[in-house]
Amino acid sequence: MSNLLILLGVEILLFCVCFVFTQQDIMAPSIMMLLVFIFSTLITLLNVEKWKIKYSVEAMLILVLGLFLFCAIDILTKACFKSRQKSLISGENRIIEIDNWKTGFIIFCDIIIVFLVYREVRRIAGTNAYFTNIFYAYRVITSHSSERGLDQYMNGVVAQAMKIVIVSGFIYAFTFVNNVLVNKKKIRKNILYLVPPALLIVMTLITGVRTNVLRLAVFVLIVWYVLLQMKQGWRIKTSWKFVRKLALSVVIILILFTGLQTFLGRTGETDFLSVISNYAGASIQHFNQYIQDPPEPNEVFGQETFTGVWNVLNKLGIVKKSFLAHEEYRYLDNVNFGNVYTFFRRYLQDFGAFGMAIMTIITSFIFSYMYNCKICEKKLTYRRMLTIIEYGYMYYIVAMSSVDNLVHDYLNVGIIIQILLLHAMMWFLFKCKIKYKERICSK
Repeated sequence: MSNLLILLGVEILLFCVCFVFTQQDIMAPSIMMLLVFIFSTLITLLNVEKWKIKYSVEAMLILVLGLFLFCAIDILTKACFKSRQKSLISGENRIIEIDNWKTGFIIFCDIIIVFLVYREVRRIAGTNAYFTNIFYAYRVITSHSSERGLDQYMNGVVAQAMKIVIVSGFIYAFTFVNNVLVNKKKIRKNILYLVPPALLIVMTLITGVRTNVLRLAVFVLIVWYVLLQMKQGWRIKTSWKFVRKLALSVVIILILFTGLQTFLGRTGETDFLSVISNYAGASIQHFNQYIQDPPEPNEVFGQETFTGVWNVLNKLGIVKKSFLAHEEYRYLDNVNFGNVYTFFRRYLQDFGAFGMAIMTIITSFIFSYMYNCKICEKKLTYRRMLTIIEYGYMYYIVAMSSVDNLVHDYLNVGIIIQILLLHAMMWFLFKCKIKYKERICSK
């Protein structure tokens, strides 16, 4: 327990330092990473006796090193753009309006795609029972597939069309949050913008892949914060009122996550505390188990981080083996708890301690640069909208850093297609103007 207490103490100390140097920016990448790690470490400490944990010094030191580097780079990057933030003044975010016919068209396409997805899930499951039974049977069959690996079972066209629902859900969620922040009194006029995000949630429930629901929740949270900061000239200091709102939002997200556990027909523990312990706390101990009992060395360079890249090369015939994104499963008190190992395991396994340090520095810089340079503006332009949506979509990596390193989820062809689709749909919704010209007939 002593090493876990040291880890928790260091995390709290780093949080205090970062809180000062980021000017109390509670959603800064380093702050968010520390918050989720503190939460996970606390959960682990509460289960020390139950899980019979003897935390190693090596595991503790590696986590401390990784967190320190991520925080240091974030602070340094922010310092480089400090003068930029000081020059900003409060501004008024504008209402985003989307033509009704465009929204109707997007909703129509989303409904068709969701229906086709349901048909595919029912076909793969091989049963016409109740929803939960269908979803459970489907997940049993596809349990070793990732979100992007569903095309192994699902019709290829339908699997690719799912990206339309995902992209539209995030765009319209952004639009709704922005418009509500600008004018809360006109929330009824923006209700239609909630339909694409709702259809994304429905599709997620159908496929049993909870990732998009959690990613959407994190997306809405960071987008709301960024737009609010933009409106106030990036001068909002963290207050107890804001902390309460943030804490309430997190609790709601966790409750929804737990509810999905039951709805999707998942077995095992279903009470709130058990589910949260399994997913938020087990990763800290799994990392310790990984350090004490590592798996066999990788077959190829960057096997866990660049899984998607290697699988593309396999499809192109350049390499002759594909790889799963999943790591080995671990046991706690003779119970199979899962295979999540915090943000640092994949980098450590792929590149060693030095390589882990380099990759952590690179990741931290990317997030900090986007946050402090590309997003930190007072005016909401079309380019800024795109950047905020892209950043909000990637922010899931930071928000889930105490559980797993999800960088590998973003290094694949599927994400490239989604980004291209995002740009195309943004152009269609906000740039494309269709004009009707009357034909003049001469007698």
